[in-house]
Amino acid sequence: MARASAGSNGARLRGLVQRHGTPLVAISRSAIRMQLNRFRRALPRVEPFYAVKANPHPDILKVLVSGGAGFDVASLAEMTAAIEAGAGPERIIFANTIKPARSIAAIGGGFPITHFDGEEDVFEKIAKIIMREIERLFDRKVRIIAEPGRFIAGPAATLIMRVIGKAIRENKHWYYLDDGVYGDLSGIIFDHAQYEFKVLRSGRSQLSTLAGPTCDSLDIIARGQDLPELEIGDIVYVERVGAYSTATATAFNGIAPAKIVMVA
Repeated sequence: MARASAGSNGARLRGLVQRHGTPLVAISRSAIRMQLNRFRRALPRVEPFYAVKANPHPDILKVLVSGGAGFDVASLAEMTAAIEAGAGPERIIFANTIKPARSIAAIGGGFPITHFDGEEDVFEKIAKIIMREIERLFDRKVRIIAEPGRFIAGPAATLIMRVIGKAIRENKHWYYLDDGVYGDLSGIIFDHAQYEFKVLRSGRSQLSTLAGPTCDSLDIIARGQDLPELEIGDIVYVERVGAYSTATATAFNGIAPAKIVMVA
């Protein structure tokens, strides 16, 4: 599914592209703080330990350190990243059940987000049930922690791409973008994610296919997208792409993943 977008958001995206080029992932600090505060309001007895694997970008970790969050790490490298961001050892849990001896010597996906406009956001409903059961089952002396990763990082990032090629195939328009499933849309493969693709062009729509920039047949992003006819250089973007995207992006074919910038 795809949708045209304009207005102030379109101007903001064009400004980012003008300054930084594409592909580009813009991560919002305020969105990270908002998700952290939202989690705490809904689950006041649960301490959030951010699952670093969702997105280990240093600036995300720093925002969470300043917000007093803890960190769930699955490797020595993630532990080091959390410490370098300013987290003390008391704010880190090493939750991976498979730990190499070297890591021991140095002593996901439970909270949903929406990916499509208009989709019901059920987090508060889930949190209400969890809190009811916590109050029923556990004394207040019991310390309770959770490991939100997707919930914190997911809504905070927007991937901005441009059309770099177009063709008619299978009697449809095919648009080739400068990022794909080997890059920052890797969540399509590794996380079975579905995204809502938006464009800054209006007009009569038609079923189209989006593909990535590599020469590999797997690099098909989405089929059956309802899009206006796009031209080379047009912007295509995806919101809520902060989790399991940049974290699993590769440089396959020598094509680097998107540049990452932090925004307000």
